[in-house]
Amino acid sequence: VVGANIELKQVIRQKNPEFVRVLNEIRVGKLTQSSIVLLESRVGANIATEDGIVPTKLYPHRCDVTQENKDSLAKEDGDIISYTATDTGDTYHVQQLDSHCQAPKVLELKKGCQVMLLKNLDFKNSLVNGSRGIVVSFTTDPEQIGVHDPFADVQYPVVRFSNGSDHIIVHDTWRIELAGQIKASRYQIPLTLAYALSIHKSQGMSIEKVDLSLSKVFTYGQAYVALSRATSLEGLRLANFSPQVVRAHPKVIQFYNSFKETHSFYEETPPPEEPSFWSDEEIVNAPEPTPKNQTQPAPLCTTKLSSFRSSESRFSKPISSRLPIACGKLSPKQ
Repeated sequence: VVGANIELKQVIRQKNPEFVRVLNEIRVGKLTQSSIVLLESRVGANIATEDGIVPTKLYPHRCDVTQENKDSLAKEDGDIISYTATDTGDTYHVQQLDSHCQAPKVLELKKGCQVMLLKNLDFKNSLVNGSRGIVVSFTTDPEQIGVHDPFADVQYPVVRFSNGSDHIIVHDTWRIELAGQIKASRYQIPLTLAYALSIHKSQGMSIEKVDLSLSKVFTYGQAYVALSRATSLEGLRLANFSPQVVRAHPKVIQFYNSFKETHSFYEETPPPEEPSFWSDEEIVNAPEPTPKNQTQPAPLCTTKLSSFRSSESRFSKPISSRLPIACGKLSPKQ
């Protein structure tokens, strides 16, 4: 197998070119003065909450997240509805799943509480991992649920998302799969309280309203991960900001410098006019570069994602999904 490094340049999460430029600077730890001024303008910024959805606070430490969610849930009226995940697998991999899975072992909800979706349910209607909503009711009506579910007596949450649509959220599955074998799985409602999240657990999410305090970031790249969760500048509020919190690991900077020197021919390939999407049925091949005495990039191959929708779900999504990647190394861009 021939190793290849491929830089992903097309940003999907953010649409504002100015915000994308700032995030690209943060990714390599080099902020221009104009970017600093722009970020400082978001300190204490007002974010619209007419839809009842408040910004999600991102913290570097889990203890702050736990306390924020506990205190905020206690302020809501009504009884707590609790959901305990069903875990299967060997002890080691179940522990790994518990440490890294976005879905909590025990989920506690109330009517009126702020929640976040943990699965991509409907791209067309923007119901994706990170979508925000409010629990407006609970239901056990099988006709409303529209699916056969082994947990017939469960009160399923009805969530009103930021796009105004109401959806009943049923159980879903996360799993660890190695060499084609399922080592561990978790069966849980794909929601989490959204008053606060850890920066670590927010990775991969697109969040419309974000409230950040960066004063306690403690490692390279953490500020970038947190800031890049926001889908827009208008949905970003900073409690504080100092350029010193923006740091990239020296090895990351070294990698990018080396990459630019050896892969300059990629600059000659313009980005596609429209974003390309993938599915189980069709894998869209990336355009081939025009190398100048360069090693050909590795062929596309596929890898299984470690999560899938359960067969009981009322939302249509394949049980397993495949994502085109290149054999070799991917450049560390989130």
